[in-house]
Amino acid sequence: MYKLIFLFFVTSEFEVIINLHFSHLLSILLVRYGIERNPGPHRSTDLRNIKIVHNNVCSLPPKVDLIECELGTYDIIALSESHLDDSISNESIALAGFQKPIRLDRTRAGGGVIIYVKNYLYYEELPELAKPGLELLWLKISTQHCHFLLGVFYRPPNSRVKLWDYFYDSVSKALDKNLPVFLTGDFNVDMLSSNNMPCRSTGSNNLRNILQRLNMYNLVFEKTNFTTDTGTCIDLFLTNNKSCVKSVDILSPFCSTHAPVCAEVNFKVNKEYTYKRTIRKYENANYKDFVSDLNNIDWNEHFHSCDNINDMYSQFLNIYSTNVNKYIPTKVVTIRPADKPFMNSTIRRKMRQRNRIHYKAKNTNNCIHWQKFRELRNEVIDLVRQSKEQYKQKLTKEITDKNIPPGKWWRIVKSISKLSKSREPTPFLKSEGQIFLHPVNKAELLNSHFSNISKIDVEPELPNNVPDPPFKMEEIIITEEEVLDQLKNLNCNKPSGPDGVSPRILKEIKSGETLRIIPSQGAEQFHIIKVSYHLLLNSGMN
Repeated sequence: MYKLIFLFFVTSEFEVIINLHFSHLLSILLVRYGIERNPGPHRSTDLRNIKIVHNNVCSLPPKVDLIECELGTYDIIALSESHLDDSISNESIALAGFQKPIRLDRTRAGGGVIIYVKNYLYYEELPELAKPGLELLWLKISTQHCHFLLGVFYRPPNSRVKLWDYFYDSVSKALDKNLPVFLTGDFNVDMLSSNNMPCRSTGSNNLRNILQRLNMYNLVFEKTNFTTDTGTCIDLFLTNNKSCVKSVDILSPFCSTHAPVCAEVNFKVNKEYTYKRTIRKYENANYKDFVSDLNNIDWNEHFHSCDNINDMYSQFLNIYSTNVNKYIPTKVVTIRPADKPFMNSTIRRKMRQRNRIHYKAKNTNNCIHWQKFRELRNEVIDLVRQSKEQYKQKLTKEITDKNIPPGKWWRIVKSISKLSKSREPTPFLKSEGQIFLHPVNKAELLNSHFSNISKIDVEPELPNNVPDPPFKMEEIIITEEEVLDQLKNLNCNKPSGPDGVSPRILKEIKSGETLRIIPSQGAEQFHIIKVSYHLLLNSGMN
């Protein structure tokens, strides 16, 4: 991190001798090596509602990349018809930012349910709620102050009526825990069917009767499966407490005929979110006029009313920032911390087009619109797979390049091996049976742990009178050539410091004149001797 320092230069004409206490030297060292009181970028985290999404994927293994792109921002992903067995490992279907998947596989072909939970959430499996032959998986999810149960269910079409009895028993046991219950999945019963359609209404009537007996509610009233011209509402979201659900939305199908069902529940968790950032377009900068304007500034006029070096620095920085904004244009970009490295604007644009045409097709039921939707859906699938393959080829080419810098090589290796630091919030911590989810609580727990293990049995006594250190810095002599050498060696890839001064700009304007400010010996006031300008800063070099 770069730290801009407004300082003075000593030439053959002027010499400054400054006596400093040794403790002051420590402050200079901190500034010189870029150590800030609050280092690092601002983390865009906030308390936000938990979002749960369900989708019938009709075979998970070939669609992991699509699910990661489309649903990776949700806190909990529940999938039905996973089509998994013992030959498919958890590593092959893992999602970045999520814990190990919780699976309920079939002993035969087809079916199966699976749940992905974000790293920052704590969950417990509830095997006591399981029933043989019932594809229903239950979890207990814990937030900072609340708990709730989540289940994902898959009912095969044309299954036996006896299955509803198993379903009733399992849900009844879940309700006995006196917690909010959310149950989602593919029920294969059309909740939009009427009694005039006996072939469809039998299953829906059975489910309605069960929901009435259990005092539960279905919150999905739209078509979710589009294998027919009319569509059916078979992907549901059930709950025993409607006040805990803020909203339920039906998304566009992206990997099967089933539309994902998304629910936002009123349980808070700390999450990173997308935010805007202003960056400079250095390739369009006018450095020639920028340097010319700085050289023509009458610094005597601006510094005349300044009483000390801090006021001078603030005045200088204001003038500098004004000229930067004048000659170097800016643009606003969107930062997506949880975005995948192979995602790009083309894929996002095609996704938006697909979603718009799907909305139109649902409302008009026009065959032309449906055909256009299917074409765009397939195009998005191809773009995602091509983009990820190109990303892999790029990494392979870079890692085999003999001329690649060691630092970049290690960054690539860490990203491939998943050893690099994740942008996701830190995982939960568990101590003495208590779960810690909030960042402050986790930090306090870690501080307490390391402070306790570092204590010694007997604390030494502190001396009453500590003499002043005998070390003194007798003089600081900085020449203009030394500053120019530092500017030549600047790393332009380094980020700006807290004052917003970019290393790239400093390197571009190093040809400017020098501003020398000479302090009077023994005085607290600083006086301007010569009008010109320059910047002395930490170059970040060892």
